[in-house]
Amino acid sequence: MRCRRCGEEINQHLFAEVLSRFSPYLSYFGRLRRSRGFGVHSPFAFRFVLDVMCQKHPYYAYEAIAHLHLYAVRLAKHKAWSHRVLPMSEAKALFRVINYYNPQHILHIGSTAGFTVAVSALPSSKSRHWLYVPAHESTDMLTSCAERVTRERDLASAAEHFAQAIASTGAVPVVVIDMLDSEAEAQAEAVVRNAIDRRGVIVFCNIHHRGASQRLCTVAKQYAQRGMWFGNYSFGVLVANPKLPRQDFMLRL
Repeated sequence: MRCRRCGEEINQHLFAEVLSRFSPYLSYFGRLRRSRGFGVHSPFAFRFVLDVMCQKHPYYAYEAIAHLHLYAVRLAKHKAWSHRVLPMSEAKALFRVINYYNPQHILHIGSTAGFTVAVSALPSSKSRHWLYVPAHESTDMLTSCAERVTRERDLASAAEHFAQAIASTGAVPVVVIDMLDSEAEAQAEAVVRNAIDRRGVIVFCNIHHRGASQRLCTVAKQYAQRGMWFGNYSFGVLVANPKLPRQDFMLRL
């Protein structure tokens, strides 16, 4: 590729990198329109966008989420992890998604200071959570719901116990992924593919902070032949319902 003015060669990789950095700003108004329902023709997608992903009315748990978020930032700051704590707008979106589906069993792959698990535990006091985190990761926030959380050091073991728990209920799997480490990337991909095959719901948090999370998100969207994706560049939900056409909706949360 050459510049039209000077005829000099343009580094295509550099051009693509610059374009990717500015793409969130270039797509801002399109995401804003879809967040208000414009151009969303699917009845399910329209309701999901307005009533769940971009709902502006206050929820009863928002005050609790704000307290949890402040605590998570304080915990993470001591370990230079404050940039990894889910922002408030996306934490609220996570709560609304979990509240909408109201699953009794949730599999968590990673969780900075346990924040995403604590938020996911708010909609139902009866929900059970299977959490995979590396040994060095802190989960100090889980004291309030510790009796409902099973922490595993091995992702395959966590996924197996989670599958056994939902097998008797017939429920679709709900998986929340936050700050995936590269060591568990291959196992996480197998878990996500299995969840898609079983018509599951997969929530991706902090996509842009880890290369493994970005790759897994791309794999999931490519693997899903049916279903819909809702989100932005750092947070998203894949609803792998085979009754839905394959569509992506980029939103402003």
